[in-house]
Amino acid sequence: PRAAAPEDTGLRSAALGLFHALGRLLYCKRIPPEGFSGDGAPPSAKRPRRTPSATGVEPRQLPHSLLVPKASRPPLYFVPEEVVSASNSEPSVVVDWVFTNAPRFYGDVDDLAAFATTLAEVDVWGSRSWRSGEAIASPLDALAASVQVRSLLDANLHPVPPSFADPCSSAAASQGSAAGVGSAAAAFN
Repeated sequence: PRAAAPEDTGLRSAALGLFHALGRLLYCKRIPPEGFSGDGAPPSAKRPRRTPSATGVEPRQLPHSLLVPKASRPPLYFVPEEVVSASNSEPSVVVDWVFTNAPRFYGDVDDLAAFATTLAEVDVWGSRSWRSGEAIASPLDALAASVQVRSLLDANLHPVPPSFADPCSSAAASQGSAAGVGSAAAAFN
């Protein structure tokens, strides 16, 4: 299914800035299906929006059960390419920031591995040509960034609110265990 258009969701399109764009991509929020109560989903720590979307349903991180099978998952509330364009940054810079911050948003290490695999594969065919020490922009650069950002959204079947704790500290390891997160995934949170 295609992502809902901004007029469908009540969201206006505007220049976002890099960090706002990253948040929109990394949280992997989707429009919940009708009748979804959200029970069992972690509550949002953010303040509620003043203006609800046109559908009356706020986008949110959805549980794994609603994200598989992939062919029937609810739509995103944004178009990823438009978010990258509105970030006021080069697409390759957005992809670099997504790569750096993605592990904090993945609840399953296998999902993260699928994302990293796609990043590496696309990096091979989307890499720039080098001549005499200068980079020459390729027409594949925009396509590569699009595929890499979409792979973030496709691979994360267990989205979680991010953790910014030091993964090497003993407190972070016990926090991951207390939250019921597997040890492999806790290393990435």
